[in-house]
Amino acid sequence: MPFSAKPTTKDPASYANFTEVTVRHMDLKYCISFEKKTMEAEANYILDVLTNEAEKISLDTRDCDIHKVEVNGHEYAYKILEPEKEYKGHNLVVALPKGLRVGDEVKLTISYTVLPESLSLQWMAPEQTIDKTHPLVFTYNQPINARAIVPCMDTPSVKSTISYQVSAPKSLQVLFAAVESKGPEVDQEHPENRIFYAEQKIPIPSYLIAFLAGNYVSADISPRIRVWTEPSIIEKARYEFATTEEQLQLAESILGEFVWGRADMVVLPNSFPFGGMENPNMIFLTPSLLAGDRSLVHLVTHELVHSWTGNLVTNATWEHMWLNEGFTKYYERRILGKQFGEPRRAFQNINVRAVKVYSRLNEGFTEYYERRVIGKEFGESNRDVCCINCWSQNLVTTVHEQFHPEHPWTAMVQDHSVEGDPISAFSMIYYEKGQVFLYTLEKLLGREEFDTWMHKYIADYTGKSLNTDEWRAHFLAHFADKADALAELDLDKWLYGLGMPPKQPSYDTSLQEECQKYADLWADADPAAAEHIDTSIYENFNALQKIEFFSLVRNHKNVVESKVLEVMERRLNLGHLTNVEMEYLYILAGLRARWHSIIPRAMAFVEKNGRLKFSRPVFRELLSWDQTQKDTLVLFHRIRTQMHPLGAEMTMLELKKLGLA
Repeated sequence: MPFSAKPTTKDPASYANFTEVTVRHMDLKYCISFEKKTMEAEANYILDVLTNEAEKISLDTRDCDIHKVEVNGHEYAYKILEPEKEYKGHNLVVALPKGLRVGDEVKLTISYTVLPESLSLQWMAPEQTIDKTHPLVFTYNQPINARAIVPCMDTPSVKSTISYQVSAPKSLQVLFAAVESKGPEVDQEHPENRIFYAEQKIPIPSYLIAFLAGNYVSADISPRIRVWTEPSIIEKARYEFATTEEQLQLAESILGEFVWGRADMVVLPNSFPFGGMENPNMIFLTPSLLAGDRSLVHLVTHELVHSWTGNLVTNATWEHMWLNEGFTKYYERRILGKQFGEPRRAFQNINVRAVKVYSRLNEGFTEYYERRVIGKEFGESNRDVCCINCWSQNLVTTVHEQFHPEHPWTAMVQDHSVEGDPISAFSMIYYEKGQVFLYTLEKLLGREEFDTWMHKYIADYTGKSLNTDEWRAHFLAHFADKADALAELDLDKWLYGLGMPPKQPSYDTSLQEECQKYADLWADADPAAAEHIDTSIYENFNALQKIEFFSLVRNHKNVVESKVLEVMERRLNLGHLTNVEMEYLYILAGLRARWHSIIPRAMAFVEKNGRLKFSRPVFRELLSWDQTQKDTLVLFHRIRTQMHPLGAEMTMLELKKLGLA
């Protein structure tokens, strides 16, 4: 292809020798033991030889006890090398038969036990679940934890088809990031169990390997969409996600055919550390989305858009995660613009610039298209509402609080070769800086021209992984007639520059200005004046405007004093906010004001909400306040074993930053 650039040959977060041999298919078999918190497992691989010099296969592994390795049906010797860096885990090296040639096929089988400490898994006792009746276990593998559930080439540069066979207690349902291939059967070796079967026929990277076993029931949203939850919340979820088919159709109208067949969803317990995970055929979701008014379902739009940007076209390494999340966020907001109007899309974009959240070449694309889809779904006038909202709520605090403006991880394209832990590098940079860049390109080149290129990009790279150089070569080849305009834009500054984006787009700020004026009233008021602020303004705000209002209060140049917050809570009826985004920002405003009355609410919030977007900043504020630090440490150590392993690890990073661990 004339647009080709140098492909990725090494992933700094993986030991995989994927330029010599690759994994075409994995057949994964697990037998779950809740009593031992282990899984007896067998993985069968079909390998393709890519070079005549291939002598071994190098896999990533951790938290797995390897029992036996077979190559082409014969037991083979293997080596487990010590970690180069702790986050990478171990290197499993298996010698291959001599004399292999390009195009040869090799069959590999590994028998092993997944250990209780696996970073991929969260084991939950019945009392930790929503209904508190049955145990639950689920996987979460992004970015590099698939190696803790199966020895694999744990890099997004490698894609494989997957077969699943999972044995679990008869009382439980097993769900997969795949399509059920046949009904469950009694496990003859373990009669108390049933075996569930599924197939993922579209090649996927290892981070999308996913399954769970728990007490789940379902409700159909449409012929191709079903939501799964624990029994007590199924009707609530059916209502909350009733518009998902409409969202998917809007995404298809922009991005093309949805090729995955099913777009099912499952709601996990509160400990799930993210808002959602785009596992194909089975999106994992946080219960914090169940606000009762569908005000947070744009996150489902985001995960649906990943069906194109991320799951079909994938970043080659986590250094290029903007290609996934930036595009998805952009098209999410395009759909919002279609639903509610373009000012709302701009509003959400601006609000991203100022709170913090944590994230990856996939992520910039995903974030961009998420907002395109939001724009389409809710009207172009509302797309900009989203853009403004996220500019102010996410980007500013990520750059200035999570990192600093000169930090290397504030660049869209990063170098992880020295300090390469993609979990530590994870931030909203990939999402928000990525989508701002794509929004800028849309305005420069024109939306129709941009979409024409995007369709070609998806067609050319479906089933493949690429880096930023490859993306850039493809993009510039298509827009060769716009070379002068693109040179003036200075792509290098956008892609590799540190800190905030070089330029803030010109958004429609009409909806955001109403929020700013109202926040100014409260920030400039004393307690007596606060008693006379018009509450009908707040009551007439839509959900996004209320979120923006709380964000502006939290980040206002004048700290809203605690006595004013007391009046605000009483007059605006903020004692019980059902929207978790509003609750989170309101709590942060209270902690910033050192408002003692907010402390119990903040403590209860982090105990209940495992989603890192919310829990990590609140933990940080509580740990930074002398009067709450001791009690917060006690709380963290009490609930640590109930947290998702990744959530506990990320919270520990906050303790380490403050010298508390």
